[in-house]
Amino acid sequence: MKKQLLILSVISPSPALAQITDSSQLYFGSKQPTQSCGVQGRLATVAEIEALKLNANLCSHVASPWAIWKVQDEDGTLWSFMGYNYACETKAGSNEWNESVCVMDEALANTAQMFPQANYHGAYPWDGRAAISTVGDEVSNTNIQSFKLGSDVQLTAFSDTNYTGQTETFTESATTTPFEIKSYKLKFIDSPYEYSFSFQSSKDYKTCLKLQTSSGITTEICSDSTNSELSLGNTPTQGQITIAAYLNSYENSTPTPSIGQIVLSVNDENQTLSIQHESLPEGLQLNLDDRNMAFIYN
Repeated sequence: MKKQLLILSVISPSPALAQITDSSQLYFGSKQPTQSCGVQGRLATVAEIEALKLNANLCSHVASPWAIWKVQDEDGTLWSFMGYNYACETKAGSNEWNESVCVMDEALANTAQMFPQANYHGAYPWDGRAAISTVGDEVSNTNIQSFKLGSDVQLTAFSDTNYTGQTETFTESATTTPFEIKSYKLKFIDSPYEYSFSFQSSKDYKTCLKLQTSSGITTEICSDSTNSELSLGNTPTQGQITIAAYLNSYENSTPTPSIGQIVLSVNDENQTLSIQHESLPEGLQLNLDDRNMAFIYN
């Protein structure tokens, strides 16, 4: 199989995202409008967030409340973030804190970062917007992850819920429309690297980025938007990234098998990124930003 080696030039890193200075920018709410877990479809106040932290056991299914907020960077690009901190959720039926799940607090309200939760097992889309999940036992404040939404995407606040014995299905419609990624780009922002993928696809497909590090930690970020950019930030320089397209349906929070994916393996020793195409549909276009990296195409 023929291989091509491309050496790209260096460009300066992107400017840091602006900090959130106005608490009115915060979005907060429950995934299900019928639950009393916050506010739905509107901006929340800091008092409402604090009240939820103190009364998390009032939710019918106590789980991980999400917070979504938005901020514009220096070039006017709108970014949205979902996040929460630790040790803020009560165990079901009690007022005892569960240290593995927690809502966002003041520290998150003052920074444009998302802090993922360890051992979170699934991602739930709400209203066809975006979802993110993390799995693993090594998550820190330096492991920043974000996703960038198009300006036509309405931000909606929701919280994930870890249901027991309940099936949730999210399906747009039954269709045989072929999956297509119209564009896909790779960006490196700061050190070590940040991988961003811009895509367009049928609304009936879900696209995910999945990072498997050399130490076995897996991080996945997904979106159901038909025109989005997903990012895995501050990733280690050795590991594997998978871009996978799934049918946009879930059962027990498990997506259907992928119908096409790209696997990217980062080698720390020689700073190369191997891009392996597996069962991808025709018409894929690969656009790379300039960076001082070597890319090997199989």
